Amino acid sequence: MNRILITGGAVRIGKAIAESLAQTGAEILIHYNRSEKEARETAESIRSNGGTAILFQKDLNSEEAVLELFEELKLADAIPNILINSASIFESDRFEESSKESLERNMTINSFVPHWLTRELAKRNSSGQIINILDTKITCYDETHFSYHLSKRNLFTLTKLSALELAPNFRVNGIALGAILPPVGLDQNYLQSRADETPLKLAGSVESVIDTIKFLLNAPLITGQIIYLDGGFHLKGALYA
Repeated sequence: MNRILITGGAVRIGKAIAESLAQTGAEILIHYNRSEKEARETAESIRSNGGTAILFQKDLNSEEAVLELFEELKLADAIPNILINSASIFESDRFEESSKESLERNMTINSFVPHWLTRELAKRNSSGQIINILDTKITCYDETHFSYHLSKRNLFTLTKLSALELAPNFRVNGIALGAILPPVGLDQNYLQSRADETPLKLAGSVESVIDTIKFLLNAPLITGQIIYLDGGFHLKGALYA
């Protein structure tokens, strides 16, 4: 049986991933930080449908916190063999506004923590899989989210390097998302405006993310790849990945 750790698994896309993968028979380990109410609701939803879910609260803001999480997983006899790095922060700043603090905060949550989690998972298993959630705008320049953009570019490179480092026993892939859900406070009109920017004139859906994850989990020849789930938006980018 697969045991899947999903960071940020209590809300939005992470929640949908958790609920869907639970239906495959996997044991779902839901990590959350402040979203306790939502985490408990997600776990209850999984259990009410016959699935297995265990909650782990941790502010993953340092290497020490990651080690503490794995100690808690060990004590619960719940070391995962699959890791989905979904937790992320999305902060607005421009180059001239960026600071040591903003860079450290974004790099830690969006890149360093996935690195530390991947490393610790590999230490404790003989084989497994990691899927990193990226952003399609890494292929262009998102000038209004400078620190975030830089951190996701770093996660792109981490995906490639860890796929090489951990082969042949582990596979590491990424999914770069376009418009999937509207940001908090916006509605479906936002998604449509984003869809109009893509060659396919299509917005994504949570279901498309889940389908792609399931595909990768069952594709033994694929590692080190980034799947752009964005209606072709990345083809217009200047920083080809």
